[in-house]
Amino acid sequence: MVGIPRLGLAAASELGVEVNRLALVPRPGADFAPVTAALLDGLDLVATASPERTQEARRLSARARHRGAVLLSFGPWPGAEVELRCLSSRWTGLDHGHGYLREREVLVDVVGRGAVTRPSRTALLLPGPGGVVRRVGHTEGVAPAGVVKAG
Repeated sequence: MVGIPRLGLAAASELGVEVNRLALVPRPGADFAPVTAALLDGLDLVATASPERTQEARRLSARARHRGAVLLSFGPWPGAEVELRCLSSRWTGLDHGHGYLREREVLVDVVGRGAVTRPSRTALLLPGPGGVVRRVGHTEGVAPAGVVKAG
């Protein structure tokens, strides 16, 4: 995790993240690109904040492809292969103003390049029954929010 200082380690642990295997660089400053590149050299998955410069993003994307690693950005990433946008969400579980939140249904747009050029929209339960993410709706070829579909 690079450049994500507000990451909640306790919450991540509760969701099953093995925090003893987590490399955490909350504020890399001017070393954002070199730190991210070093982690891409040794790890399969590196999550980051958005880069400050497009040139950094291109270099890091190329390095991830070359190493066979996944680069996950929590924000805009120029030239991303796949982009997920959460459009709306709805919580369930409260009954007449009391009780426990059980699950959150989110509507997600998926747009991308290459194998995912056909946009789609999916509703997911986060977490669903038993703590598992479950798809509750899916539509192929839907124009993502804010995008006008040519036709």
